[in-house]
Amino acid sequence: MGLPFSYMGPTAYGGAEGLDLAAWAINNVFFEGTMRGLFSLMFGAGIVLMTSRAEARQMQNGDRPAQ
Repeated sequence: MGLPFSYMGPTAYGGAEGLDLAAWAINNVFFEGTMRGLFSLMFGAGIVLMTSRAEARQMQNGDRPAQ
């Protein structure tokens, strides 16, 4: 087994009691996946900015916006 499997559950590598279990539970509940959510939010905002700038550039050139 080993350390990579303890990411899913603390019993795989030992330390499933006391402060180790509490630290794992707090990390799992409050911090797990927050960077993924932040990345998704930033990626979506970048796409919105990119498309709005492309549409503004089309309107500036006198082209019809894509429908």
